[in-house]
Formats: sequence, structure tokens, C-alpha cells
Amino acid sequence: AQDDAGRGIVFSFVGQLSDAERKNCTAVCGACAMSLVKISSKRSQGIEQEMVQALRDDSALVRAVACYCLAEMRSASGKTTLALRESLQDSDPAIRKIAGGVLKRIQAR
Repeated sequence: AQDDAGRGIVFSFVGQLSDAERKNCTAVCGACAMSLVKISSKRSQGIEQEMVQALRDDSALVRAVACYCLAEMRSASGKTTLALRESLQDSDPAIRKIAGGVLKRIQAR
């Protein structure tokens, strides 16, 4: 069910892209895959730090995926919770909603 929710977030953003942006979607997916390969060799703490940095990315899609990834992590540091709280003020209402859901999920652990 969680995987479906994550895919729904991503597909929701892809659906909002212009035709030109959709054409670049394959490149974005490839870049995401390469980033995951690079990150996978790091320890969990390094991955968490990378996702926190991604919360500040210019792309709303990257910020949404970062929120989802942080939701899937077993533990969250104070930096993560602070960054997610900052995301509650994001310029994109979808990111604010996602960040709120992730914070609730973290607090319920």
C-alpha cells in the first residue's frame, strides 16, 4: 500500500508536467536511478542527509520523492524532522501536504 502511495505522488507530479517536461521525464528517471546507485553505497545516515538536501531542490518532483524516501526510512534525525517542518512552508501545496503526512508517520513510530 505504501509503494502505491509513493507511485501516486510521483504520477501526480508527472501528470502536472508540460509536454516538454514530460519528454525530459525519461532523463529525470535515469538521473534518479543513477543517484540511487551512488547513494546505495553510503550508510543510512548518508542517505538521510542526501534526502534532506533534496527537500531544498528547485524541482517539486525531486522534493516530493525526497519526502517519500524519508517516510520509508526506519529512523529520522532531528535534521530530518526540522527539514520536513520547513517543507510545510513550501511554495507548492502538494509538497506541504506530503511533508505533513510524512511528519505524522514519523511521529507515530
